[in-house]
Amino acid sequence: MPVQIYNRQRTVKYRPELWDAVFQNALAAVGHPDDLVEVTFVSNRGIAALNRQWRGKTGPTDCLSFPAPADLPPFTGMTGRPLGEVVISLEQALAQGALHVPDSDPSDALYSEVLFLFIHSLLHLLGYDHETSPRDEELMTREQNRLFDLVSGFACTC
Repeated sequence: MPVQIYNRQRTVKYRPELWDAVFQNALAAVGHPDDLVEVTFVSNRGIAALNRQWRGKTGPTDCLSFPAPADLPPFTGMTGRPLGEVVISLEQALAQGALHVPDSDPSDALYSEVLFLFIHSLLHLLGYDHETSPRDEELMTREQNRLFDLVSGFACTC
């Protein structure tokens, strides 16, 4: 399956069956249905360590993206190629609630926020970068919102 999900935290309870299909829908929406993305759910402590190690920043963040090398070939038995890894702090996503999707139903806040963070990270894996210029930020924001609107219609039975 093109999305591999790993849970490396015990802080936030969630239903893993929600994520396989919705993450796969996001991959299809960006035109990469056969490519592989690994998603790892971690705690604030875990993402803070990664944030310090890879970005030199102190404290937790909500998500990090680690693109695979562009010339990395497909794994045996795969038709697509590895895009990279997305790391999401479920603890931070829960604390943020629907920060990025303020009009979402409060009972779906974690679902909405994690989906938004996955889409944000997926766009980073595909080369988008909101930190390079105001124009790039605008392009990424527009694409993020378009994809979220498209993919969030997937039924959430949270």
